[in-house]
Amino acid sequence: MIRRILLMAAVLVALAAAPAAAQYGGGPVVTVGGTTVVAGAQVTVGGTGFVAGETVALTLGGPCGTASAGGGTPLGTVVVGPDGSFSTAVTLPSDVEPGTYGIYAAGATSRSCTNITVGEAGGSTGAGTVATGTLARTGTSSIKPLTAAGAGLVTAGGMVLLFATRRRRSHARA
Repeated sequence: MIRRILLMAAVLVALAAAPAAAQYGGGPVVTVGGTTVVAGAQVTVGGTGFVAGETVALTLGGPCGTASAGGGTPLGTVVVGPDGSFSTAVTLPSDVEPGTYGIYAAGATSRSCTNITVGEAGGSTGAGTVATGTLARTGTSSIKPLTAAGAGLVTAGGMVLLFATRRRRSHARA
């Protein structure tokens, strides 16, 4: 009985961990030299996890994962190195309105996107410069799934202790 409970708890943990493993898996990743830029600025775009030797087209489009993400303004192309990575400087169009945009990297088989914010010219980033910063982690920021998983594991552990205590008491009486 205890083995079944432990097996069920292990299966629940594996099921809860699968989305996290998929989210942080080893697929292609695009990075930029700054997350806030101004129109006409030069930005360093890098990538890892792409197919070696593949030609990757870089475009500026709607935010990643939205319906307006298709199409876009071509920014250039780059050939992926033997280690699956690339780095190149691109210049954003000077007529881009302030807002959130996606920088898309698409090869024949590898694709990825990262969001950038285009700010007002003369704002805190300065004209033609890139603000330094870190990229935001994508995925959920909610702790509800982790709390539920933790509560489930505590409950399963309590049940195991309850059954083990009952089993010991019944064997001690016999």
